[in-house]
Amino acid sequence: MILDRAYQIGKYEITNQQFADVMNIGLESGQILIKNGDLYNPFERQLLGIEHFSEDKYLGVQLGLEIQNEELKIIKDKENWAVHAVTWIGAITYCNLLSQINGFEPVYDLQDMSWDQSKNVYRLPTEAEWEYAARADKRYTYAWGNEYGKRYSCSDEFNEAREWKEYFTPVGYFDGSFKDGNQTKDNASPFGLYDMTGNVWEWCYDRYGRDYFKNSPERNPIGPSIGDLRPPFDPKLPT
Repeated sequence: MILDRAYQIGKYEITNQQFADVMNIGLESGQILIKNGDLYNPFERQLLGIEHFSEDKYLGVQLGLEIQNEELKIIKDKENWAVHAVTWIGAITYCNLLSQINGFEPVYDLQDMSWDQSKNVYRLPTEAEWEYAARADKRYTYAWGNEYGKRYSCSDEFNEAREWKEYFTPVGYFDGSFKDGNQTKDNASPFGLYDMTGNVWEWCYDRYGRDYFKNSPERNPIGPSIGDLRPPFDPKLPT
């Protein structure tokens, strides 16, 4: 596989502060609506799960954001925590708004959700791009290497040991320093990106294709046109 389209990717996961700042601009401009206690776009597609994302106790657990007085607010002391319970539509909407704020033309059509690949501004990485950012030319089991444990990432094991009961940590928490009585290990990828394993799940552009990469294009694959159902979620496995 060859990736010959230049791209950049954030060093950290998007924080509650970053997400709220951008979404509130969308609310002010009328590009985002509040409905039933959650955020939607004008096409009735849900962007965030505060009240109605999922009945699963592990999915859609919203501990960082809330809606007050027609505005998205950050729960106290959660500014630098990774934003979570964002839908895929919410993720590409964030990208589009961030492009507009910085004076660029967005890459996504939010009605049919197509991607204009001639534009090179804020967007989600493809699965192949995400994997390269996480692994570079290494063949590690995890982004930082082959060893795993509660000192490397925010996982179920870490939360049970620390009794955090909140499932997430601030972005870049596992950087090798001593924090909250916990000696962390540095979980940066070969390119210096944090939380590529652990903390919150991260969206890619692609649909999930179980066997896609067996016959994918050699250059810059972007995922199948029709996706497969994802495997069952297991909270005991590191994400």
